[in-house]
Amino acid sequence: MSEPKNRIDLDGVQVLSADQSVEIARLWVTDRGPSTVFINAGPLADPMAFGVLLADTAHHGARAYARQYGISEEEALAAIWRGLDAERGDPSGSMEHTDPFGRKH
Repeated sequence: MSEPKNRIDLDGVQVLSADQSVEIARLWVTDRGPSTVFINAGPLADPMAFGVLLADTAHHGARAYARQYGISEEEALAAIWRGLDAERGDPSGSMEHTDPFGRKH
């Protein structure tokens, strides 16, 4: 699989307990186009744990948007929740599953 060229630069980033950490998700999006999402569900056997991780991610996202665009974290988080609520009942993208061998399900 080829990865997008515009990756987040993680050179020099220290991950807490890196030797005990495991990657759970990768997300890419094109300009006004589809997203590509890979989830490693194995390490989080309880889907609720994945939900907790998504909520943590929303809070981290709010902080990132606040810093990037000069808005408050509260404003950013409210917009993130609105986006989640809008998408939750009616996903706009394909939910087609592709396994690690490129087979679609």
